[in-house]
Amino acid sequence: MSRTAISVVVAAAVGVSLTGCSSALSSNSASEQLQTLKFESDPVGAEIRTTEGKTCKTPCELTVPSHEQPVTIIKNNYVPQTVQVTLGPQPDHSFWENPPPTLVPNPVHVVLQKSARHAESHRSVPPPPQQ
Repeated sequence: MSRTAISVVVAAAVGVSLTGCSSALSSNSASEQLQTLKFESDPVGAEIRTTEGKTCKTPCELTVPSHEQPVTIIKNNYVPQTVQVTLGPQPDHSFWENPPPTLVPNPVHVVLQKSARHAESHRSVPPPPQQ
């Protein structure tokens, strides 16, 4: 390979790496950084709602801001639940000067309880007393 070709390849590699660093470093605020948050529920098919208005059906994942936030889990005939996602420790990253803290819990896993109204409608009716 010629010296000129090597110089072009090196310059391109440096340019790409600097572009990645500048975009990672330009977002120093944890509220501007995004992370993937995974969701699981028992039973599956529950709707996840974030305060930013993002939704998905479990099992799923959403990209959310790196800050504390409540997440609501809803499924017909089940009691809705709200889980508070908090900030955990900052992960070790050699390529970030100030990495965002981790979101905890991740994955968010909930076991939904049947609603009292739904449970009442499915209770068996005892037979009438015999005379």
